[in-house]
Amino acid sequence: MSENTNTNESYVSKYNIMTNSLTGLTNKLVAGNYAPISAISPLIYNSRMSYMTLQRPLLASMYLENGLLQVLVDLPVEEAFRGEFKLISSELDNEDATKLLQWFYSDSVLGRFKAALKWSRLFGGSGLIINTPQSKTEVFDLDKVKKGGFLEFYDADRWELNIVNDSGNMLDRLGSVGTRNIFNYYGHIIDGSHILIMRGIEAPSYLRGLFSGWGVSVGESIVRSLNNYLKNQNVSYELVDEAKVDVYSISKYNTMLMSPKGEEQILKHLEMVQTAKNYQGAIVHDTTDGYDQKQVSFSGLSDLAREARIQVASDIRIPVSKLFGISISNLNSSEEADIDNYINMIETTIRTPCKGLINKVLKIGCRHLFGFIPEVLDFEYPSLKQTTEKESIEIKAGKINMIVGLQQAGIISSKTAVELVNREKLFSMELDPNEAVELKDFAEETSDSDVGVMARSTGGKYVRPY
Repeated sequence: MSENTNTNESYVSKYNIMTNSLTGLTNKLVAGNYAPISAISPLIYNSRMSYMTLQRPLLASMYLENGLLQVLVDLPVEEAFRGEFKLISSELDNEDATKLLQWFYSDSVLGRFKAALKWSRLFGGSGLIINTPQSKTEVFDLDKVKKGGFLEFYDADRWELNIVNDSGNMLDRLGSVGTRNIFNYYGHIIDGSHILIMRGIEAPSYLRGLFSGWGVSVGESIVRSLNNYLKNQNVSYELVDEAKVDVYSISKYNTMLMSPKGEEQILKHLEMVQTAKNYQGAIVHDTTDGYDQKQVSFSGLSDLAREARIQVASDIRIPVSKLFGISISNLNSSEEADIDNYINMIETTIRTPCKGLINKVLKIGCRHLFGFIPEVLDFEYPSLKQTTEKESIEIKAGKINMIVGLQQAGIISSKTAVELVNREKLFSMELDPNEAVELKDFAEETSDSDVGVMARSTGGKYVRPY
């Protein structure tokens, strides 16, 4: 105590801190028993220095058993691929574009892609294996993918992809993007060019070697808040059994316990009382005995549970309404702002990193379906912002007016205008671009707010279907 006090006093003297009797007493009382707010010791105390990403069995079990972790892993991925892509290619007509999208959105393609992406988020890394007749030990050649030939995709997590030869970088065995690695997949040697590698959250270089160059699980940063949430659940679960406690006062209880048959008599007495209470709703006891019932109060638990949910949602970056299906009121931000932040999270953490991988899958699909790869092949994600029916109608009306305006200005032809209408899927049926189109009449037909009503082509004029 004296050593800490002297250290504290020298600190005060060094920085010319004025003291009085109160501060001097405080220094003596708390010296050695507190950590200054600028100290790093609280951070060290609250750091695990051991990582859940390396615990494959734990993560696999938690994914199956814990709904929150499953939502954290699955929901953003499913949301990211909600809706249909808009393909951008001048070499693919509407029929080919539809065929390519149908192929991509099948369970054997997008289903596998999403599964690999989920394993990447859960385990910190994964891969999508491209299975073709090509030799897996040689470099994958996209030009050798045959039209209508054999093509499959397999999802594998990072623990299934054992690196046979590393990149030579001790801090990053997997190597940077584009590095050629050889993997062992259940005894099958596969060149890394046959696998679309997906990494989890990037680790700092100091720890990258610990994860063999793979990323970090999304569950790593929510351990504290998840433990807090589970602790609240466990407390509530245990208190349910103690919500009502029967208290029996038995005459000469202590004396009876001292006799050989006393315990047996007490248990028999309680059994008879409980039986009478359960079946007859009555309690019978000696006049010298007593009975009382204690009820546990649950006040305050709801507030603790609410704060635990908010903390989990904050760390997961998913709104409480989506994560738990309930609305938390009295928050500073509105629910709409929370949804906007959630959408931004999906765009930055899932959609943007996946765009290059998806583009490669689409090119493989073009070779498989059509026998060639368009020089220009791109796509746009659909908007994640959910719109009302009225907003959808207004958006379609705006697109139609824009197309009509371009045609009237002589920028595009009538045939091109109809192709644009079909490409934008403004109607549930495709219009025939080879028929004569009176765009002036078409604009008048669709200028009112009833754009949601389907139009069809009859005699060169677009009229209502009723």
